[in-house]
Amino acid sequence: MLIRENRCRPAWLIWLPVFVVFALWGMFCQVLGIPSSSIEQFGLLISTVLLALAVLWLVSGWLGRFSGIASFFLAFLLMAIVGIIGIFSNFSFQWDRNVTPCILVYGISVFVLLLAIALTRRCCRKKFGAKRFLLFLLLWIPVFIMASILVYMGIFVIFEENLRRMILMVLFQVIISSSVMGIALYIILLPFMILAFRSGFYRRRLGRCLNLPAPAAEGGNLEAGQPENVGIDDIT
Repeated sequence: MLIRENRCRPAWLIWLPVFVVFALWGMFCQVLGIPSSSIEQFGLLISTVLLALAVLWLVSGWLGRFSGIASFFLAFLLMAIVGIIGIFSNFSFQWDRNVTPCILVYGISVFVLLLAIALTRRCCRKKFGAKRFLLFLLLWIPVFIMASILVYMGIFVIFEENLRRMILMVLFQVIISSSVMGIALYIILLPFMILAFRSGFYRRRLGRCLNLPAPAAEGGNLEAGQPENVGIDDIT
């Protein structure tokens, strides 16, 4: 809230998606009876991604001053800093063997989210609507997660002969895990996108950041007016 543009009541709506996802996560854990150790690990990643998305939404106006790849990587750098601080604070700012996998999974997650948003913008540039935008996000997030896991697992398959013998099983596990992770990331991002479509304050920022006409709060129709250019969309 340090940025002048955020010193208003509508800016505080950014915490609604955070509360919604936390509530869904709490109910999910209770229904499935997830072990406390898993709740702690996944809860750390979820809370860190949520905080990073909230910060990204709040500074999106500032990011709009940049263009092209610079805007994309500034967004990634900002989310990376938030994530590293959040993860290390959970471990009392001391190195732990669990820090590296947490940072790796978090880094892949935020990069995939940004890349999916950028490519979705590309797909919706000529025919834009809220439902169309959300559907393309649902497509690209699991696809990019799957590609990331395939690259990661491919390194081990090359050097591990036992894995090469189980290539079909490995591919099946990649498809299942990437689908689950992709849907989870989509659910985390979804409330933020709904806020962007429903709130005039964040709807205007969506239009500027993605260089698209902002959809109306009801029905997903386009508003008149020329949006300002920004960088994250130009990467594609």
